[in-house]
Amino acid sequence: MTLRKLNRLDYPAATLPVEKPKSFDTPIQTPALTPSVNAPSTNVSQDSGIRLVKKEQTSEYLTKSRQGEYIQQLPPFQGPRTQSGVVRAFEVGEDFSIPGSIIIAEQVNDWYKLEDSKHYVIVARPQGIMYRRVYNQLKIKSTLLLSSDNPAIQTLEVSSKDIIEVWAVKGFYSTQLPEPPLSLDRMKALVEELKMELDRVK
Repeated sequence: MTLRKLNRLDYPAATLPVEKPKSFDTPIQTPALTPSVNAPSTNVSQDSGIRLVKKEQTSEYLTKSRQGEYIQQLPPFQGPRTQSGVVRAFEVGEDFSIPGSIIIAEQVNDWYKLEDSKHYVIVARPQGIMYRRVYNQLKIKSTLLLSSDNPAIQTLEVSSKDIIEVWAVKGFYSTQLPEPPLSLDRMKALVEELKMELDRVK
């Protein structure tokens, strides 16, 4: 008699081996997602024109700057528009060289791209609205170092968690002309004029 290997067709239906269903008790594991690091940003809806923030509105602006209805209620300001982005006007105080000026600025959403030694308008709590020269320390200390061109105002370090908005300065409006810087020749001429005046009164 010849022997051969049995296959499934050789078993009676009642004796066919039954495969047990696979167990689903073991939970399905999914790889953990690595969180992405995003630059701090602010979300301000586009408005129909440039809005002016006056100095006396600073406290109110700190709490309502993200409210579209509040922004629409700010007085309009006629000024240059950029191709894209939100543009706002801010009345500045003694931190700007010309008193009573209005700064025109465009909103910056990616604060990591702030350039060192450039001028920005910083909106922060509780400091308020500041015109400052910025030194970017976000990647190493999560802070911005703010320096004023006014020597009477001390340099300030502000944490990113206290910053509400950042605006890149595009220009300013003023009814006054800036004083031209004194050149060396002009200083010499002033000294000579002073000497002549002293000689005259002797």
